[in-house]
Amino acid sequence: MSIYLQQHFFLIIFFLLFLECLAYLVGFILQKKSLLYQEQAYLSKPPANSYDEYLSKRDELLGWPYPVQFGGKSFDSTGARRLPAFEEHQHYPSCISLYGDSYTMGSDVDHVHAWGNVLSQLLGCRVANFGMNGYGVDQAYLRFKRHKKDQSKIVILGHSSVDIIRNLGRNLDLLSSRLNYALKPRFILNAQGQLEFVKMPQLSEMEYHQVLGLKSPQLILEHDNFYPGGPTGITKFRFPYTYSILKNMGNFHLRAKLAGRPNYAEFYRPNHPSGSLEIATKLIKHFYDEVLRRKQHPVIVFFANQSDMLFYRKVQRWSYQNLMDALEINNIPYLNFGSYLIEYMGDRNVNEIFTPGHYNEEGNREVAKFMYQHLKNRFGSE
Repeated sequence: MSIYLQQHFFLIIFFLLFLECLAYLVGFILQKKSLLYQEQAYLSKPPANSYDEYLSKRDELLGWPYPVQFGGKSFDSTGARRLPAFEEHQHYPSCISLYGDSYTMGSDVDHVHAWGNVLSQLLGCRVANFGMNGYGVDQAYLRFKRHKKDQSKIVILGHSSVDIIRNLGRNLDLLSSRLNYALKPRFILNAQGQLEFVKMPQLSEMEYHQVLGLKSPQLILEHDNFYPGGPTGITKFRFPYTYSILKNMGNFHLRAKLAGRPNYAEFYRPNHPSGSLEIATKLIKHFYDEVLRRKQHPVIVFFANQSDMLFYRKVQRWSYQNLMDALEINNIPYLNFGSYLIEYMGDRNVNEIFTPGHYNEEGNREVAKFMYQHLKNRFGSE
C-alpha cells in the first residue's frame, strides 16, 4: 500500500473513531434527557422483593394494586383509596366512585388533600376513589366492569394525556427506567375495528428481562408497541453508536422534543399506525355504556398536566383535542378541567399548581371545587 493510501486509510479510521466518540457523547446526553432507551434499574423500594413474590401477589386481571394491599395504609378493604372524611364509615354506600389514573387518585398529596376526599367533604357523602397510579383507560374500565358491587349513583372516569400511550402496552416498564413489574392487559382493534381483549402476559423471570432487553436474546412481547426496536422507534444504545443515534431519530420521544410538543401528542392523531385514538375512544365509550347499563350516571373528565398547559398556551389547542372531538361525535359528554385551570391560573407559572408530577394541594382543591360545581349544576339535590 502506498504512503498516500495509508494516509487516507488512517484518516478514514480516525474520522470513524471521532464520529463514534461524538455519537457516544450525544447518546449519553440523550439518555440523560430520556430521549434514548435506558435500561431499567431496580427500585430502592420495589413493589415486591422478587419476581416470584410479584407473581404470587399480583392481581391476575389488572396487574396492580395487589389484593394484599387492601386494608392497609393506602387502600381500604374495598380497594378504594383511604378516605379520611369517611374513615369510620368505609363500608357505607358511596354516592360517587372514581376510576382512572394517578390524576384521578390524587397522587403526590396525602389522603386528606386528595381531591376525592375534599369532594367528599363538600358533598357530605362517601366518594370511593378507585383511581390508580399508572393506569390507562383500559385498566380503569376493567376495574369498574369487574367491580359489580359499585352501586354509586355517579361514576366518574378521569383521563390524563399519557393514558393514550398506556393503552398500547402490556409492560409499562418499557416506558420507564425502573423495574416496577408493571405487566398489564390491554385491548387491541380486531379486523372488524372492534375492541378485543388481550390478557396480561404470563412470563418467566428470564422472559421478563428479555422483553426489557436486559438479557439476550431480545424477546418481543406481542401486542406491545414499546419494545426496543419496535414501531415507536425506541432504540437501544449500543455499538455502532452512530447507527444507534441515526436509528433513534424515529423515537417518538425525540420527534416530540424536536417538534416542541408533548411526547404523547402524536398518538392523538387520527389513523395513527397504533390505532391509539380509535382505541381510546372505544374504551371510553365502553366505560360510558357500561355505567349506563347499570343505571348509573357517567361523567368523563379530562385532566391537563404541565405539558398540556404549556402546549395550550403556545398553540391555543389541547394536545388531547382530537379525543374530545371523537367523544362529541359519539354523543359522549365530557368535562375539560384543563380549560378551567387555564382560566384559574391566568398569568401564573404553570408549575405553581403541580408537585411537580401531579396537582399539588391547591390543584386538588380546585379539582374538587370544579367537580362539585358541575355535580351541583347537573344533579342538584337528587
